[in-house]
Amino acid sequence: MNIKENTRRVCVTGLMLAMIAAVSWLEHTLPQPLFLPPNFRLGLSNIIVMYCFFFMGRGSAALLNVLKALAVLLFRGPFAGAMSFCGGMAAILALLLLNLLFGAGLSYTAAGICGALAHNLGQLAAASVIVRTNIFLAYLPSLLIAGAVTGAVTGIMLKAAIPLLDKIRRL
Repeated sequence: MNIKENTRRVCVTGLMLAMIAAVSWLEHTLPQPLFLPPNFRLGLSNIIVMYCFFFMGRGSAALLNVLKALAVLLFRGPFAGAMSFCGGMAAILALLLLNLLFGAGLSYTAAGICGALAHNLGQLAAASVIVRTNIFLAYLPSLLIAGAVTGAVTGIMLKAAIPLLDKIRRL
């Protein structure tokens, strides 16, 4: 890559991170959906991370997850930062595995569901290690159901958002 292409890539990655921050802020201003467990969110910022995974490269998606977790660490503390990092990286690993298995045949909805389930399991594992208890396993059934629903929503929304995100990526 030449300097111009590197500069453009850094700028687009910065724009994607800014969109993640804006969508996360917006999502936290919305009331808690009734069908979700307490403190559970739709994970709308994951739409942008999945877009980066599919269209900007796996490294860009992982970098955005790390930067997102650092922002969470700074604004919400170490527990939330660890949860964000573990959940996000578990989702990236799940997407990598699915991509190896299905390649171009992987649907955005399936990716959203599997990514959300992996994210929830990563957060559950982090919470169990940090607090040193298995009490969080009682939360598992509701996390799996909610993860499947929210993952389907983010996968569908990703498909709808691709034309807009493509315009931003091609700036």
